[in-house]
This record gives sequence, structure tokens and C-alpha cells, in this order.
Amino acid sequence: MLNLWEFVCEVKMNRQTENYLILKPIAERFNRVASEITDDDIKYMIKSLMKEKIAEAIDFSVVSDVINEYLDDHKEEIAHAAMDCLAGRLELPHGYKWY
Repeated sequence: MLNLWEFVCEVKMNRQTENYLILKPIAERFNRVASEITDDDIKYMIKSLMKEKIAEAIDFSVVSDVINEYLDDHKEEIAHAAMDCLAGRLELPHGYKWY
């Protein structure tokens, strides 16, 4: 007849053995999958999660409204800067203005 201590040890051992038999295949699968993940995969996952969190944190509709308002308020300046840049690239005479 087993005393209480022996009974507890036997139950504990059986539970440990059962847990080992259940968890070992799962751990092996996890290890195999984890070893197949590259550094680039990890970087991509982190970047994707960061983009998602930033998109949740920032209301881009407000940012878009601010940009649109700025563009509307500065149309002429932007157009002149673009034309001056094109004139420089096309090597037009110095001081040539399209506007």
C-alpha cells in the first residue's frame, strides 16, 4: 500500500509524463516553424504592425484636410516653383519665366 507521499509523487510523475507527451510534438512543430522565419519576415511583421498602430493613432483624414488646405492656399507658389525647376532642367535662358 502506498503512503500519501508516494501517491502524490506518482500522480505528479504521471501528470508530468502526460504533459511531456502532449507538449513535445507541439514544441517540435513550433521549433520547426520558428526556424523557417527569416529576419526579413520578422522585419516585415514589425513594420506592418507599426503601420497599423500608427494608422489607428493618427486621424489621416485631418492630415489630408490640412495638406489640401495648404495646397489650395499656395497653388501659385507651387506652380511657379515647379515651372522654375522645369526651366532649370530644360536649360532655358536664365530668368526665363513661363508665368
